[in-house]
Amino acid sequence: MTAAEKLVRSKALRAAWERGLIEDVILKAPQIEMLRFIDNAKGPLFFLLCSRRIGKSTVLATLAVRECIRKPGSRVLFLTDSAIHANEILNDTMPTILDSCPEDLRPTPRIKENKLLFKNGSTFTAKGIEGGSAKAVRGLKGDIVIIDEACFIENISHSVYSVLMPMVIAQRGKLICGSTPPDSPGHESVELIQDCESNGTLMRKEIYELKGYLYDDEQIASFEKQAGGRTSTRFRREYLAEVVSEDDLSICPSATPEKMSKIIKITHMPSGYDPDCYVGLDLGMRDKTIAIFGYWDYENAKLVVQRESVFEDKKATTTNMAAAFKEMERTLWDLEPFKRYCDLDLRFIEDIKQLHGIRFQASPKDNKEAAVNQLNIMIQNEQLEIDPSCANLISQIKYGTWKENRKEFSRSKKLGHCDALDALIFIIRNLKKNRNPIQGSLYSSHTYVSDDRSLMDTRRIDGWESFGRTLRGK
Repeated sequence: MTAAEKLVRSKALRAAWERGLIEDVILKAPQIEMLRFIDNAKGPLFFLLCSRRIGKSTVLATLAVRECIRKPGSRVLFLTDSAIHANEILNDTMPTILDSCPEDLRPTPRIKENKLLFKNGSTFTAKGIEGGSAKAVRGLKGDIVIIDEACFIENISHSVYSVLMPMVIAQRGKLICGSTPPDSPGHESVELIQDCESNGTLMRKEIYELKGYLYDDEQIASFEKQAGGRTSTRFRREYLAEVVSEDDLSICPSATPEKMSKIIKITHMPSGYDPDCYVGLDLGMRDKTIAIFGYWDYENAKLVVQRESVFEDKKATTTNMAAAFKEMERTLWDLEPFKRYCDLDLRFIEDIKQLHGIRFQASPKDNKEAAVNQLNIMIQNEQLEIDPSCANLISQIKYGTWKENRKEFSRSKKLGHCDALDALIFIIRNLKKNRNPIQGSLYSSHTYVSDDRSLMDTRRIDGWESFGRTLRGK
């Protein structure tokens, strides 16, 4: 490089640092995409769910420096899972990022305070929040709050929603989380991931996106082998950035991202006949009470889950549930469901029948693993469709795990006791897949006829009859 070329390069480099256009100087193209995503997406809360070895901490630290340069007087908080990690960011990562920064533009380190002071009055502060102790930063102002390794911080949900988000909102700022996925799908960080996913502020980055930039084919193959192969749980979690549980404890190992993308959809009721509609209810004691509403699509041999209802604490009364069931059934079907199933709670079954005229049957609960296997087969064969509004059910299918004995589901703060899954399984156990509701609707204006007389069931709400609904073409 000639002296003239060096001078031009030096001037360009200085201009980039003066204006805060440093990502092109420091990062690779796939890493720059992560910053562009945060720049363009709307919302105060973001999540970068990343593969290992992708340079996540470097990306987050570059974002912090860029913010300090672009906005004089800004305050950036960089929070991590430990004080040791915070020191590594300040003493190892930051010097690497600032290596190309002109000497007179470099911030002044305050090592004892874990700070960098920029010439324009901006401040970068790194802190560890072991155990989710966000009280350490309560009251501080942050134009941007960055949380590195968010999936490995205890009580992260409380730290974000109760302490940090109010701070960010008050400053009209942003809160950016970055992490590889947690070891357990029951970790509180999954709530943040789900919120960002639903709001369009989640970005996933897998190791293959760095091929040709940081790693070659041989290195990628070594990552795969070291993690147990491309399809292993460990590789999917650590290098494909998937929130997964160990296969031997996952309730629904068939619920891969590809399968879930196919079965989560909005489906309309059949137009030519009234299908058999079902309600499944799991009664919670210390957990949530959740009801699942759906129908068996006889023509396509699919169970379609349309809605879920959640009752917690004092709202889980028989009166409240009865009113909610009637309203949901009227809204979805305009007729009574074919069958309702719940736990073996004879007092509840009798109370809701006598007081509110709603009939539930107790579902068998033996051999739970076999019932779950049937659910997995339905997912694998795409015989299950779930409306996107069923957030609890979808989360529990994706992330729910067994206890070690495989006789009951694990309990976690985020997923509860997988009560929505239990409610769905009550329906699956009792589906009358071979009953033909199309043939049955020809016999009576309000009664389904079957060879099994126990299946005869009046199906109307306030005089609205299923056969009349068919005649009206609804």
